[in-house]
Amino acid sequence: MKLKYASILAVLLCIALVCVLTYNNVSRDITSQDQQYIQSILAESGYELGTIENNHIFEDQIIAIRAVQDAILTQTPKQQIIPLGTSREPADLYKREGAFCGDRSRFMDKALRLAGFEVRYASIYETSKIKQPVLALLSRDKDKVRSHAMIEVKTQKGWMMVDSVTRWIALTKDGAVYSFEEWQNTSKSQNMNWIEQPGNIYFILENDFTYIYGLYSRHGKFYPPYWPIPDVNWPELSTNF
Repeated sequence: MKLKYASILAVLLCIALVCVLTYNNVSRDITSQDQQYIQSILAESGYELGTIENNHIFEDQIIAIRAVQDAILTQTPKQQIIPLGTSREPADLYKREGAFCGDRSRFMDKALRLAGFEVRYASIYETSKIKQPVLALLSRDKDKVRSHAMIEVKTQKGWMMVDSVTRWIALTKDGAVYSFEEWQNTSKSQNMNWIEQPGNIYFILENDFTYIYGLYSRHGKFYPPYWPIPDVNWPELSTNF
């Protein structure tokens, strides 16, 4: 009898856990409000959503990607923390002069998916001082583990890293693109011949790092319901495995 009740309790706890995690899922839906403010942010920088749709021509894809990146960096030129427990969607960025890497990455993710691209949101953590990726992810020591957020966009030549703090994309002068995985497996001592562009590669990427798709924060205070559970999108997180 005790075993029966223990089994029932275990099932109920599993159901409760699934419900909590499902409710805590960061939605990737693009709302009508998102679309309105994505268009507004693009327009204020001189771009139109209709002109940056993914037509699967590599050169045009690069123009579209850089337009979205330029628009959000023009809209939010300052590095400015949005208070925890506060909305940080396109409508909110439209009203602000500054944002952080994760906020801009969220905008680029939505804007480029709206334009027809496949996009992945990634959180990056340096592993120069704490070598084990799992321990680096768990560490709260900001002196040992600095972090960043970026996106990867799928182009006709493969997945390409796109920065959210500087106007930099992982494209070389000979037309090669680099994903996080490809760049992670490249010798950092190699002098990469990146295209001429306004920004430089983010410093964490020049050292040892780990990355994880679908993780928006480790503290749970970026997106509703603002519980102390990591902000993740579960389908996107599953692509890591």
